Amino acid sequence: ETVLQAVKPTNDDAAIHVTWKDGVSSTFHRAWLRDNCTCPSCQHPTTLQRQILTSAIPLHPTGHASLHANNSIKHTPSSMDATEAFARRIGFVLETIYGRMWTTRPVNPENAYKDTASTNLALGPHTDCTYLYEPPGLQIFNCVLQAAAANADEGASRFVDGFHVVEWLRKYAPDAFQFFCDTALPQYCVDDDVSLHVMRPLIQRDGAGNVELVRFNDYDRAPLTHLSHDQVAAYYKHHKTLWDVINAVMVYKMDEGDMIVVDNHRVMHGRHAFQGERALIGCYIGRSEYDSRLRTLGLL
Repeated sequence: ETVLQAVKPTNDDAAIHVTWKDGVSSTFHRAWLRDNCTCPSCQHPTTLQRQILTSAIPLHPTGHASLHANNSIKHTPSSMDATEAFARRIGFVLETIYGRMWTTRPVNPENAYKDTASTNLALGPHTDCTYLYEPPGLQIFNCVLQAAAANADEGASRFVDGFHVVEWLRKYAPDAFQFFCDTALPQYCVDDDVSLHVMRPLIQRDGAGNVELVRFNDYDRAPLTHLSHDQVAAYYKHHKTLWDVINAVMVYKMDEGDMIVVDNHRVMHGRHAFQGERALIGCYIGRSEYDSRLRTLGLL
């Protein structure tokens, strides 16, 4: 159960103001948060000692996503049926080209699909199903087999708050923000008897200008043949700015029995490369169904 009620930056963006569930408020300076960050880049995963030089911490925002805690569901059952039963407590499980339930380690060739998730390669941060008109709202990851690793990071999951990334662009790189709001980009998925294509902007906003969806997946992006020469140049320029912010990731290595629920409209996920066998099972839930559940519980 979360103990946070609200988190927002101060007006000068120099600190984060937190309101706790009991009504108590706290303010944390950005430099303090970075100095006490527990991500593997800032804190050694074995010795737990600080790895960042305190005097080198910038006093202005850099896009670094600091890790101070991580909540996941522990000791979950490893079967697809049990995972689906949990998912259905949130909302309807969506049927996609991967079926209702999927695994990153298909045993039978007929259950395999052409996707980098089924390899042992590193995956950069991305959102899923960007080639659909309406990407799934939630994604469930249930770790049923974790790779035996030579180092702590092998097979670790990576998460990025996409809303934080694009709001950083809005404030510090407005040209990039506007480009990704206005420019439709091609996304596609081609497999046996499947050819899915959409043209949508990376950033989707509501009528009030609030970001409501981030659609980012370089693995599923089609060639930019619809853009002019100048637009292509602008895309790669702004993409580099975007990627520099995206690379400030939270790293979390799931143990077998860990389950994580990800907001696919907001949170990008990825992983470190690994040797041997690693398997996640999971599914997708629609955003409308999730919001409906929150409303019936009085949480929205």
